[in-house]
Amino acid sequence: PVDDASENAKKQWASNHFPSIQSDKVVVTGEKGAHLQNMGIIEKGERALLVDDRIKYIRQFEEAGGDTIHHSAETVSNTMEFLRNLVR
Repeated sequence: PVDDASENAKKQWASNHFPSIQSDKVVVTGEKGAHLQNMGIIEKGERALLVDDRIKYIRQFEEAGGDTIHHSAETVSNTMEFLRNLVR
């Protein structure tokens, strides 16, 4: 569930690990695919990336045109390495 506390914690995590990403570019929502479609990111030619552990949301986001990382506790180091390389 996405409540205010979890949204703030996720944004703070992103800020701590990837300070070069503007905080307004980090979106935390329960409606992954629908939100992506409504934001117009793909139409503007920008890249949308979802990091999530649930296949259901991965599929929704990919169907809406976004890129995804299927994250799990076992792949933390792989996820972090990929993200660090992405934002360089």
